[in-house]
Amino acid sequence: MAEKQSFIDRSEKVESIVAHIMFCLQCRQYTLKEKCPRCMSVTHDPKPAKYSPEDRYGKYRRMAKMEKINES
Repeated sequence: MAEKQSFIDRSEKVESIVAHIMFCLQCRQYTLKEKCPRCMSVTHDPKPAKYSPEDRYGKYRRMAKMEKINES
């Protein structure tokens, strides 16, 4: 039982150290911070959302994307 606890404690420490790469849309730079060090704007996750064939909201996202394209 003590071994399992120590394993859990170690994994929790590792999770807090892991950093995710982020992307600034304004200056188009990658960083590990939530705010861009160059322009101080909020950064975003550069990875697309997971694809699922059972996507309930895909229709609405595609409609919103088409509206955005038509506005430009």
